[in-house]
Amino acid sequence: SCDTDARSDTDRKDLDMISNALIEARDLRKTYQLGKRAVVPALRGVDITIGQGEMVAIMGPSGSGKSTLMHILGLLHAPEQNGGPRPELWFEGRDMTRLGESERTRIRAERMGFVFQSFNLVPTLTAQENVLLACSYAGLKGTKAESAAEHVLRLVGLADRADHRPAELSGGEQQRIATARALVEGAR
Repeated sequence: SCDTDARSDTDRKDLDMISNALIEARDLRKTYQLGKRAVVPALRGVDITIGQGEMVAIMGPSGSGKSTLMHILGLLHAPEQNGGPRPELWFEGRDMTRLGESERTRIRAERMGFVFQSFNLVPTLTAQENVLLACSYAGLKGTKAESAAEHVLRLVGLADRADHRPAELSGGEQQRIATARALVEGAR
């Protein structure tokens, strides 16, 4: 499972002041109940700070909590207290731990883009229609949505493949369509 960040509180406060953190999380914990008796601690007090525009790689062996951490940071799951300090999760300066599911869903749709490991493309939709679906989740409609979809498809080099379904695209092309969906928010 993921270990706690080694930075001291003083270092973290100094970093926060200069980094304009996009995401700030402290004491993230999550356990899974497997069967009646088995409890698996996936996260044990994880701290992470991600700055605006920063590239971050989360690495570790299988079962170490990477996906769980991503689900919490992406507001798909909530952290748990599990007898430790109250977890903190801040996104764009706003406390996410106090929000209900509908508000977290709205923030995911309007402010976050996801590229899933398996891409999660809708197989019956074309590449452009898959991107337009993300546009609708982000609140873009009509010509604004079409313009945004065309823009991000050009960004990922697939404007000429917009009318192809996922099965007609290579794995790399499917990944770029998934990336285009995640970029829609920035194309507003």
